[in-house]
Amino acid sequence: MEKSRKEFLTAIEKKISSAENVLKKPQNLQKNLAEMLSSLEAEWPNIFASLNDAPLSDNEKQALKSLMDRLYLLEKKVSGKLTFFDDFQKYIQVSLEK
Repeated sequence: MEKSRKEFLTAIEKKISSAENVLKKPQNLQKNLAEMLSSLEAEWPNIFASLNDAPLSDNEKQALKSLMDRLYLLEKKVSGKLTFFDDFQKYIQVSLEK
């Protein structure tokens, strides 16, 4: 696993965990989700661009699928409060198909 990808996956995993921990605190949740989205928007394009030269390993694919599942569950939990991550999930899905 490339170092930058591993760091990205680890950082996103921590951000998801942080958001899950503040589900009952809307202001904190919204702040965490905004920070996560900002990180995703800033970092994912570089990861995506690297896929032509170095496709995702099986471990990376599994890690991304796991994160997508967690994002989906997080979105379901907050769907009444916030709308979140639909487009990003589609974006990652395209990456998994490369």
